[in-house]
Amino acid sequence: QNDLDAALDAVAADRPAGSMEPAGCIGFCLGARAVFRAMMRLPGQFTVGAMWHPSFLVDGEADSPHLTAGELAGSLYVGFGEADRMMSVASMRPFIEAVSALGDRAVVDILPEADHAYTWPDAHTYNEAAAARAWTQTLTLFGNVLDPERG
Repeated sequence: QNDLDAALDAVAADRPAGSMEPAGCIGFCLGARAVFRAMMRLPGQFTVGAMWHPSFLVDGEADSPHLTAGELAGSLYVGFGEADRMMSVASMRPFIEAVSALGDRAVVDILPEADHAYTWPDAHTYNEAAAARAWTQTLTLFGNVLDPERG
């Protein structure tokens, strides 16, 4: 958390709100939680995010992502592996429900047969079809949010 706070402090200091073009961020596993935190802390700068095989989005903390997702201002793609043995879909259900309440600003994608780390080509759990789908969904959402005039 300290590293993320330092990085976001640097972004905020370098690019005060309103002086930066909106941007997107992508995170894998624990990095997905960092995406959520960045979007919550700097909503005018990070207007779209993608979370692939996310972890630790439901915890006992007061600011747990599943409790604060309703405050998210941006758009979000979240790709869960249906067969994720590290962070099961069932364990993520509170976050899935909270993000789904964002309506068309959220894409919740449960990828068939995908395990944790489905996007990592060198991992034994790599799933080419799931990775391709996550990329396609992410690029579509990022394009719609960051370049709405393109299509």
